[in-house]
Amino acid sequence: MALQKLFINSFFPVFLFSYNFQFEANVNAYSNKLYFDIFDNKWKQIPSKSYMNRVLDYSNINLSYKNNNNSYGIGYLNEGTLKVNKGFIETWYYAANDFNILLKKSDIGYYISEPKIYGKMNYSQFRSIFLQKFYQNFKIKYSILQGKVLQYMKIKGINTKNHFIADLYYNYSDRNLLMQDYLKSNDYRGLGYSID
Repeated sequence: MALQKLFINSFFPVFLFSYNFQFEANVNAYSNKLYFDIFDNKWKQIPSKSYMNRVLDYSNINLSYKNNNNSYGIGYLNEGTLKVNKGFIETWYYAANDFNILLKKSDIGYYISEPKIYGKMNYSQFRSIFLQKFYQNFKIKYSILQGKVLQYMKIKGINTKNHFIADLYYNYSDRNLLMQDYLKSNDYRGLGYSID
């Protein structure tokens, strides 16, 4: 509904000056049978039996105004890498995708075939304002970035028949995906810049 309203309200000026405005959307994602939001989904069956599972995501949406050899605009950028092994997938599946069950259940090791656990996730969403300069065969883009969502996880461990041992390093800006909690504070900041 919001997109329809935006389109209708801005149709007339965009139509008049359409050669100066540019809307661009790129979605680049790769996965071998996993979704990036592995913590949000309740799995009905194990999603992958591969030893190592990877997900890559690089997507952006830009709206810009071009004037001579310069372009000014706003954008939204999604970047993420996820790498987890079979032990992580099996452990998370038999814990019913719930970190609290994982900590309380002592016999998950009886069900899994790969005792070693490994996982690494780095995910971010940014808003940006940018300036692009066009040259003959290339362009340079200067962006100021504001982090909207920042997530980083690294886990290493082992799941034996008697106990579960793991080292977990986890940072998040707005939502704890493992515990399904939202951060109430606005004290975090994610500001930066990029040159492409």
